[in-house]
Amino acid sequence: MPRAVQEAAKSMGVEVRDSPCQNDQDIETAIVALPKGGGGGLLVLGDIFTQVHRDTITRLALTHRIPTVVNTRQLVESGGLIAYEVNAPDLFRRAAAYVDLILKGKRPVDLPVQAPTKFDLLVNLKTAKELGVTLPNELIATADDLIQ
Repeated sequence: MPRAVQEAAKSMGVEVRDSPCQNDQDIETAIVALPKGGGGGLLVLGDIFTQVHRDTITRLALTHRIPTVVNTRQLVESGGLIAYEVNAPDLFRRAAAYVDLILKGKRPVDLPVQAPTKFDLLVNLKTAKELGVTLPNELIATADDLIQ
């Protein structure tokens, strides 16, 4: 589990359990082990495994009434509750400026490393309804996209 996730959880007084998975059975075991009855959720970290198994993850989370926070549009459209994702078009636009500088003679090693600066908040209202979760109006109002 990334150190940043552990530190963020600790600062908020949240318990985080790492559940590495290698197949659908591991996913089911991890989700079934989550606490039921509110106060818990599933943070799905992004990698190729998650993308390949997104339907299994979201189906089982919905079946077991576990709200999920994900990191891609595909996962929130599959049934995740909320996604906070890097805005890829913004990254590509910013990369074009780097290419321009390099083509004009700048050495890549002399260019500063940049991190993403624009993120999109996506909320799946259908999933919220299925889970019986009432989302704050402020969250809905600030979402970049609402999935119906």
